[in-house]
Amino acid sequence: MPEFAGDLQSYNEIAGTANNPWDTRRTPGGSTGGGAACIAAGMGFLELGSDIGGSIRTPSHFCGIYGHKPTLNVVPMDGHIPPPPGTEPTTPDLPVAGPMARSARDLALQLEVIAGPVSKDSIAYRWNLPSARGFSLRDYRIGYVLDDPFCPVGADVLGVLSGAIDALRKTGLKLVQGWPKGFNPQDGFETYVRLLAAVVGPGMGEEQLGIIQQGIGKPWGNYARGWLDGVNLSHRQWIGLTEGRLRTRVIWEEYFKTCDAFLMPENMVPAFPHNQKLTFFERKVSTPEGDRLYADMLKWISPATLSGCPATVAPVGRTKANLPVGIQIMGPYLEDATSIDIAGRVTEIIGGFEPPPGY
Repeated sequence: MPEFAGDLQSYNEIAGTANNPWDTRRTPGGSTGGGAACIAAGMGFLELGSDIGGSIRTPSHFCGIYGHKPTLNVVPMDGHIPPPPGTEPTTPDLPVAGPMARSARDLALQLEVIAGPVSKDSIAYRWNLPSARGFSLRDYRIGYVLDDPFCPVGADVLGVLSGAIDALRKTGLKLVQGWPKGFNPQDGFETYVRLLAAVVGPGMGEEQLGIIQQGIGKPWGNYARGWLDGVNLSHRQWIGLTEGRLRTRVIWEEYFKTCDAFLMPENMVPAFPHNQKLTFFERKVSTPEGDRLYADMLKWISPATLSGCPATVAPVGRTKANLPVGIQIMGPYLEDATSIDIAGRVTEIIGGFEPPPGY
């Protein structure tokens, strides 16, 4: 894992660098990169991760496995580090814990085990996983967006995702293109970044915050301003952003009255070469169309995190460089079985888990 579970790669001074079994020159992602690499390489078949910035979904996409970000607060976060041991946990408004596996069925099995109230709440509360909305792909009506100026997707990834949509359309699956009415992904992302900084920022040192302060006026200046805004939020400002977060959930709840799920990219790039220089916001990653800011990799994961809705990543193919590509399946709030079921049915048509060469 990365230090403080705080990167889209997995390396630290104690355990070293985790490699991607599809190409050991590349990262398996983060923060649960080591777990994703182990599943892909056959060292295990289940893993537990946490996700506030794609830490389950990005490694799943990079390593060609299945990963599920549950609905907010379905899986308790007690015992998660950070915060340090002995800290009394607060009720999360963004982060979740969830399963990673080699099949959609295993995701559902693990979710059944780990979800539900902690012991002190189980006196009064119970949890059950609602059944999936459909029994076959043709039972579903699914929306999708594969590319958007909000975060253009590299041609290598986009080609695989477009092929997956074409294959699904041929099955007779009812597909609806476009974002939900009233949802603006850029506005949602700006809210997400500030709330993310409000969660993560208090654990950052003055030196780290100073580097971010120096970023204003640089190419990543918008991220610097958003992050510093989030770190320094007043309670009144936090309440305002929280209201925006909940409005986003309402938009998606309305959308899921007529559509059962929503397909979108997990990331604009496949697994990228190890990149441990500079800081998170200063780094860049390469796409066929040119270099992009490293932090842009947070964009496609933000709708599900901000709304609290479940999102499942399923492998649907590989790029010409033989790197896995996953599709992100966002489901209705509290209906985690629907996105997991669709993940399994989609990969019966195209993709599915395959071990890396040599494993």
